[in-house]
Amino acid sequence: LIGLDEDRGRAANLDPRTRFENAVGAMITFVRAEARTRPVIISVANGQWIDPASAEVVERLRSELLDSPMAIVVEARSELRDIAADTTIEVPPLDRSGVAALAEDRLDAPAADSLADELLRRSEGNPLFAGQLLDYMYRNALLEIDDGAYAMIEADVDVPVDVLRLLVARIDDLPSDVRRILQIGAVLGREFDIELLKQITGDDDRVNAAAGAAIEAGLWDRENERELAFRDLLVRDAAYGMLLASDAQAIHASAAEAIASVEPGADAAIAHHLDRAGDPQAAARRYVAAGVDAAGRFDNDTALTYLERAMELAGDDASVRFDALSAIHDVHDVLGDRAAQETTVDAMAESAVDVPHHIDVAVNRARLLASLGEYADAEAVAALALERASDSTSTQIGSLTFIRAQLARYQGRIEDADRWAREARAVFVEADDEPRMATVDDFLGGLAYEAGDFDEAVQLHRSAAEVFRRFGRATDEIRALNNLGSVQLAIGDYSAARVIHEAGAERSREIGYRMGEGDHLDNIGGTAWAVGDQDLAIQRYSQALAIRTDMDDAWGMAISTSNLGGAYLAKGQPEEALEHYRKSLVIDEGMSRRRGEAFDHHGIGLALLMMDRYDLACDSLTRASDIRSEIGEEHLANESRVACAVGMKRRGDLDDAVATVIEVLSAEGEAPFEGAIE
Repeated sequence: LIGLDEDRGRAANLDPRTRFENAVGAMITFVRAEARTRPVIISVANGQWIDPASAEVVERLRSELLDSPMAIVVEARSELRDIAADTTIEVPPLDRSGVAALAEDRLDAPAADSLADELLRRSEGNPLFAGQLLDYMYRNALLEIDDGAYAMIEADVDVPVDVLRLLVARIDDLPSDVRRILQIGAVLGREFDIELLKQITGDDDRVNAAAGAAIEAGLWDRENERELAFRDLLVRDAAYGMLLASDAQAIHASAAEAIASVEPGADAAIAHHLDRAGDPQAAARRYVAAGVDAAGRFDNDTALTYLERAMELAGDDASVRFDALSAIHDVHDVLGDRAAQETTVDAMAESAVDVPHHIDVAVNRARLLASLGEYADAEAVAALALERASDSTSTQIGSLTFIRAQLARYQGRIEDADRWAREARAVFVEADDEPRMATVDDFLGGLAYEAGDFDEAVQLHRSAAEVFRRFGRATDEIRALNNLGSVQLAIGDYSAARVIHEAGAERSREIGYRMGEGDHLDNIGGTAWAVGDQDLAIQRYSQALAIRTDMDDAWGMAISTSNLGGAYLAKGQPEEALEHYRKSLVIDEGMSRRRGEAFDHHGIGLALLMMDRYDLACDSLTRASDIRSEIGEEHLANESRVACAVGMKRRGDLDDAVATVIEVLSAEGEAPFEGAIE
């Protein structure tokens, strides 16, 4: 519509979704400008086959240009799936007067009543069938002028009984050169580049002449200087159906070769032609590449379609099957479909044929188990795989080591987490793998944040996000920005944190990255909580929890549930807070997430304090302080002890309360935290 070339200039450096958004914005601006000078009608043909991206464009144009004199007309032979029509006009079959008008238009003379009646009877009012009947009769001299009107020479003349046979007869009447070029075009598709025809035939003059004849005959339209298109898909079907199976396969093979020479990255088109040419192994490899490319654009449904077709064609080629399954796993991971992810990992294990394959399986299984909160099992898988890994799989060794670092962090073993993360980074530095280095840096930024070194955390998260943006790693960039926003929240820059997380949630929704959306929604809740808007906090935490529950993301469910507990506590609703903290504790204990358990016990204690249940409150707070001391978080352990001292004071145990506070102040040294001062 607007002639953008996405492969040039600044657009080529943008990620696919941003390019799409920019293109849609340009279209909206273009149509709005046109509509200021005159009304605009946008015509969309063959709407029954519209792809999701084009349907989204139609919906965006409609919703954002309601104040402009603009209409979108979508022609479709069946009900539209992805577009909600404001007005639907059912086009009925032609009646007798309509058939007579069509005949007069085609013949440049009136049709006799008998001819109009016969056309209506045979076509049942289908205008394409009626028109092709007329063309057939005229070409075969079955009509004559009688008293100024066309009539049939014989009433019971023998003509083909359906429109496809009529079209075959029409194509059969063409010169052999034109018919052959028409059939090659049918193999290429409804729309195709004339340069591909020339590449396949090797005869420019012949193609140009035949294309002109096909256009003259009303079978093709010229879309632009290079693009041709069949006027009707039935014409294409008829031309394709006239080919012998072996002939069609040979043309498909030539088409695949021609496209590969002109546009080697067009994997989907090349795969299609190789598939139809009867070369399943080559087609499967191209379908895998097309699936990976579609997944990179976050077109997940298309990616799965290509990858599943690759699986069907791979046969005994275990390497192709494994590559396809690996890509399918990554799509399910982004979508948060843990059940499908688990099934795919099992299938990968069955298809693995060498050590690198088995290591990939271990990496994916460990990540899946970590997502489900099964940390001990995940660590066992990673440790066993590391024992079996060879020196030739250094990047995989780094990935497994990094997974162990993540698992150690989840379980509160910060020293192990830091050590293993730095070991993994050293491996990635040696492999010159900048994106994986950035992944570790983002993780180390999280450790710096937890240690209170916010400047270091900001630097690491920001540099990681810049690397991910440069490499087009959208999901990783979203994670790094989420971490950066968390640091901004911790240092009190609530406005900056809110902007980062709102943008991150929207970006995650655009690309279907559900885990990222949940993370950012949780942190939007955190910014709302920090400024006292507990209703908004509860709303966002609840949205995050719904996403995480749907994904069966145990770690995320625990985080969102405990966050809800904190929001209800701040709102002065201790019963609701207690309920959520207890739910979170069950999840955290199931995962052995020690930091989470301590946080939950602390929240339960605070809720019980508000309910004047001081003995139970001190029991929970003491449990929280014990766990925090156990995992080396003495500062937070002191926070729990001070909260317990408040309970002691309220129940009248002033001596115990004073002793506890003095003990905490002594441990904190010259810079006691705010809770201890209270």
